[in-house]
Amino acid sequence: MRQQPVDFNWIFRIAVAVSVVHVLEEYRFHWVAFANRYVPGITPGQFAAVNIVFIAYTVAGAMAGTGCPVFSMSVPALLFINSFFHIVPSLMKRGYTPGLISAILLYIPLSVYAFVRALDEGLLSPAGAVASFALGILCMAMPVLFQRVRIARAGTGGE
Repeated sequence: MRQQPVDFNWIFRIAVAVSVVHVLEEYRFHWVAFANRYVPGITPGQFAAVNIVFIAYTVAGAMAGTGCPVFSMSVPALLFINSFFHIVPSLMKRGYTPGLISAILLYIPLSVYAFVRALDEGLLSPAGAVASFALGILCMAMPVLFQRVRIARAGTGGE
């Protein structure tokens, strides 16, 4: 039996909301202090800047909606990818990492649902899903790469 068609725009709007919840969880449980135990030098300002850009990206995805599905679906892809930046360290350290609860309870279910339905309903082709994930990976990589460059420059006196 086929499911009712999905209004994907609500998925994109919910992605904005769960992203805000996730950032608030990270903030409330001191993600910056946690991260600095493993990657020294992350500042509250950097955390704020990255998350402002992140929330703006999710809003842009919601605004683009089904008119640009590869871009809009890169938001659920980014959420899915980000969840592993919380799950893997939690498993490795055998403890809580700030953002873990919203990653497991919100990011993963929303992302999986969005992609299953997008593929099922033809919003995305398999190639479009791959492109959305590639864009999500790129977005996730940006702050990681910026931090690595900053650390490398600081180590060579380039800051």
